[in-house]
Amino acid sequence: MIYLVLGIKTTSLLVDYAGKVEKVSDDEFLVPSSKAVTVKYTVNSSVGVCSCKAGSNGSFCKHQVLVYEVFGVGFPNVPAINCDERYQLGRLAMAEKCPEKRRFLGLQEMEKEDAVCTSYLTEIINISLN
Repeated sequence: MIYLVLGIKTTSLLVDYAGKVEKVSDDEFLVPSSKAVTVKYTVNSSVGVCSCKAGSNGSFCKHQVLVYEVFGVGFPNVPAINCDERYQLGRLAMAEKCPEKRRFLGLQEMEKEDAVCTSYLTEIINISLN
């Protein structure tokens, strides 16, 4: 889930507000404020903006996360969240000067890869010893 990767604390928002998000059109949604009962923010997924303070400057805000999670709508301003996406952005920015894909692994991805490598090495050592 993207909100875990982004560090946005929307777990309770997702549970409490998922059913309250209104789809106005294919790319426009109304998301209730978690603080002011009468306030609803307009989220536009095609442009990647929200009428809240954070989202109005182009940041990917918690209201956009809610729309992303509830409706599965893509946003142009979603940060790269996995190795492949970070590598693609790197290739776009640096072309042939882009470092190898492994350089774009996140900490959790590195731990997972290291665990696989360690397991493989242990297997090889055990086979060699027998």
